[in-house]
Amino acid sequence: VAKGKPLRAFGDATFANNHALQSGAQRLANNGPFFESGVHRRIVHSLQNPFVKTKREIPTMLHRFDLHVHSYFSADAASAPEELIETARARGLSGIAITDHDTCEAHKHLIEKGLERIDGQPAHGFLVVPGVEVSTADGHLLCVGATLPVMRGEPAAKVVKAIEERGGVAIPSHPYDHWRAGIREEILDSLDLKAIEVFNAAA
Repeated sequence: VAKGKPLRAFGDATFANNHALQSGAQRLANNGPFFESGVHRRIVHSLQNPFVKTKREIPTMLHRFDLHVHSYFSADAASAPEELIETARARGLSGIAITDHDTCEAHKHLIEKGLERIDGQPAHGFLVVPGVEVSTADGHLLCVGATLPVMRGEPAAKVVKAIEERGGVAIPSHPYDHWRAGIREEILDSLDLKAIEVFNAAA
């Protein structure tokens, strides 16, 4: 560019208008919210080259769940299972997994109330996923998608096997957190896991 000559992108109003990046407000107006419930798609503008207007479609999340929730059947919680459902609905969730410590009583309670179904389908448009947080000999381990008999104090490997035999998914809760009974790294490395918790409301 010659000295004193303006750059084309800033000196040519038509060029600048055609290639300017959209503001956040413009993107929201044109494409809808960044996260949107239901069957929708959002348009994401590629930032690889700000002077080339390319678009790609990415499907949005169709459902949102909290997979680590405790009720008053756990010693560390005070909410009734019904209150958990009501709060989750108000926050736009599609369902929750109630994973009380070493007990599945909340699920029996909700089934009796007609708020959870044993066939795994939503009740009144809201899905309650069976689960439990087991205090294994090696630390806390979530069972999501199944219920278990009391297995408190059993080795984590034995609990993982029991979860999988019942069709559930074993998920170490707050791993590496020794203050909150997270399973240690050397034990985690020995387990055949399909998932691991990276965030919950208290960690």
